[in-house]
Amino acid sequence: MSFMDVTCRDSFSLPNCAGCSGCGGDMLRVGCGYETYLYFELPPAVWLGRLQKARLFLFKISADAAGAPLSKIDRYRVCPLLDFASVFGDCFAPPGIDERLCAPFEDDSRRSYTEIDVTGIAKAWTLEKPENKGLVLSGHPSARPLVYASNRFAVAGMRPTLRLSCEGFTRPLSVAEAVAEVR
Repeated sequence: MSFMDVTCRDSFSLPNCAGCSGCGGDMLRVGCGYETYLYFELPPAVWLGRLQKARLFLFKISADAAGAPLSKIDRYRVCPLLDFASVFGDCFAPPGIDERLCAPFEDDSRRSYTEIDVTGIAKAWTLEKPENKGLVLSGHPSARPLVYASNRFAVAGMRPTLRLSCEGFTRPLSVAEAVAEVR
């Protein structure tokens, strides 16, 4: 089995209230009234092999979130989008989500990152049911806020990453030695 890391192409956070300003830059917020939108462009190799597992890695950047008191309900979820998201989302209807594919996750406040199993979502994308239009992360209204590095964070290794594990191909996919004789 081979794996590949796919870096996030775009990310931003928006509050869950009309007329509120979004959160851009190098921070992403989840919970406490914020939703985070991520977009990953899947490489062609995903359709060449059999996708076995997909995990989303998000790295925390705020000590404030780790020090927040634990709430009774620290539940979060990631869902595939049915519509493209926009930073001007508070001006329009929110993008639709596919409720049947949402993946719940919990945060471990002792870890510096969050790992989320999104295998069901990624497999559905390879069948285009639904088409890949991105992900949205949200939290229960009483869940403590989480702050993650965005795709613009200064330390590239802390940007959101989608790790895909596949069978049926070997790495590297972009380099192949070939000899051609032209007569």
